[in-house]
Amino acid sequence: MKKIVVLGAGRSAYYLIKFLLENGAGKEFELSIADYSEDATIKFKKFNPSFNSIQIDVNNSSEVNNLLKDCFLCISVMPPKFHLAIAELCIANKCHFIHPSYCDENFYALDDKVKNEKLCFIPELGLDPGLDHLTAIDIIEQLQNKGAELYSFQSWAGSLITKESINNPFKYKIAWNPDNIVRAGSKGGLYLKDKNQKFLPYQRIFSDIFHVSSTSGELFDGYINRNSVDYIKKYELDNIDEFVRGTLRYSGFCNLWNVFVFLGATDNSVNLNFTEGETITNFFNIFFNNIEVKVQYLKDVFPKYNFNEVLETLHFLGYGTDEILPINSGTPSDFIREILLKKINLEDADKDRVVMIHDIKYKQGDKKFRYRTVLDINGENQQETALTKTVGLPMALAALGLLKGEIEYNGLLLPYNSILSKYIVPKLSDYNLNFVHENSEIIE
Repeated sequence: MKKIVVLGAGRSAYYLIKFLLENGAGKEFELSIADYSEDATIKFKKFNPSFNSIQIDVNNSSEVNNLLKDCFLCISVMPPKFHLAIAELCIANKCHFIHPSYCDENFYALDDKVKNEKLCFIPELGLDPGLDHLTAIDIIEQLQNKGAELYSFQSWAGSLITKESINNPFKYKIAWNPDNIVRAGSKGGLYLKDKNQKFLPYQRIFSDIFHVSSTSGELFDGYINRNSVDYIKKYELDNIDEFVRGTLRYSGFCNLWNVFVFLGATDNSVNLNFTEGETITNFFNIFFNNIEVKVQYLKDVFPKYNFNEVLETLHFLGYGTDEILPINSGTPSDFIREILLKKINLEDADKDRVVMIHDIKYKQGDKKFRYRTVLDINGENQQETALTKTVGLPMALAALGLLKGEIEYNGLLLPYNSILSKYIVPKLSDYNLNFVHENSEIIE
């Protein structure tokens, strides 16, 4: 019986593990679930007790190496910083590998080694990146097969909360890795407009935003996500006029978050130290040169903002109160992360929401058209979230594809490769991931 190892049993892994347990674990393959906390796997026994629960320190390469011996496939839902080392161990143990995170050049450089061992590594197979690429490639190929000439492509995805769960000024709650939320946009963003590259540095990511509409008419804030231009060649859209990939938030989020970016509260380049018992007010005061004129200072810097809302947000986070700091040392981003975890963490009664929008404009003959496709799903509870489903389902389907020999590939198989989109996208509706499609002529 082939062996599958899942590294990580946290919130993001929930749907993936549940799917594997309900689709052959113990009968068609052996499943081992490894986590730093052995208790993390207990919640999965209600689906199927036929799995090995293993306590592991992923920093210990010997422990990981022993776990991967005789392993057919490793799926990692660990933080991205671990994936390169895990990948090297998978190569050494002749084990296929899947993970949902962005890769760097060091990971891409493994391609030849992976090919030489006749292995298949599928990185970047989550929601964003992952499901966004799979569905975009599927739509692009369908349109091009009908003779469409694409001239504008925008792709947006966001992990949100349902409107019923909104009870804070950000209209947002933490449903996944908080570091990724606090440092979002910190590397700036590159995109294409009118065939020219446009770059937004971090300090402009949340001010120079897009207003994105769903097919229902709902409006969102959209901010640029990393380097969109790199994907033009990967999507084979060399003649495109506009190419944008970004992240969705509810309208108003970016205005508020931009204040914290500007102040320096999301910075991770300097270490701060506070004595025991200092307050959240003390933390925020370090960003104001003159505490007494902070309101006028903010008004001068952000003249278009609603300052009652800005001040209410600061007060919501604990500014102006005697609330004690949750930590005493770290970077500003560490402090703001811990404050946010206390204030806007996903609560038991909350439900999350995932929205993905592909907005494509194309020419066909002498006419122009706009094609939009929207995924909009809500989570069921704090464990069965929309995010864990949209991250986990692509990996789970790919895992079964490798296991059954229905996906055969040597090397790095990225989600913008049509091999994956043709295999995974037709299966999404079987698991209630349904997209709404709208195609309309543009009348100028």
